Amino acid sequence: MVSLFDKKDLSWDRKIDKILSLTLNHARNLGLFVLTYKSLVAGLRKTNMRKGVAVALAGGLGGSLVFGDDTSINTQINLYVFSRVAKALGHLILERQWIPKWKHWYRIWAGLSWALVMVLFSKKRHTLQKSLTSSMIYLYEDSDIPGSAFVNL
Repeated sequence: MVSLFDKKDLSWDRKIDKILSLTLNHARNLGLFVLTYKSLVAGLRKTNMRKGVAVALAGGLGGSLVFGDDTSINTQINLYVFSRVAKALGHLILERQWIPKWKHWYRIWAGLSWALVMVLFSKKRHTLQKSLTSSMIYLYEDSDIPGSAFVNL
C-alpha cells in the first residue's frame, strides 16, 4: 500500500479507494481463512483424526483455498507467515540442539539473508518481487553519484 503514494498518476481519491479496497481484501481473506480453518478442524476432529494431523490438514487446505491465488495481498500475507515460520523453525532447531547454540545466530541469519538478496539482485533480479527490486534499484543504482567511488558496484 505504501507504494501507492509513489504513483504520481493516481489522484488522492483513487489512492484512498485503492487502499480501502486492499484493506478490505486483506481482512476478508483473513476472516475467510479463520472460518475455513475452524470448520475443517471441527469436521476432521469428528473423524477421530489426531489433533496435529487435523490442524496441519486444515491449515494446508484452508491456506491453499483462501491464499492460493497469486495476488499482491495474498503474497504479502504468505510472505509474512513464511518469514515467521522460518524464524520459528530456527528456534526449534536451536531448542532441540540439532546444531550447537551460537551466541550470534541472529547475526548470522541476518547476514545470510542480506548476502542472498544482494546476490539475487546483482545476478538474477527478475526472480525477486517487483516491489523489492524497485526499492533496491532506487537505493543502489538511482542514488549513484557520477564520478564517485560508489558508482556501479
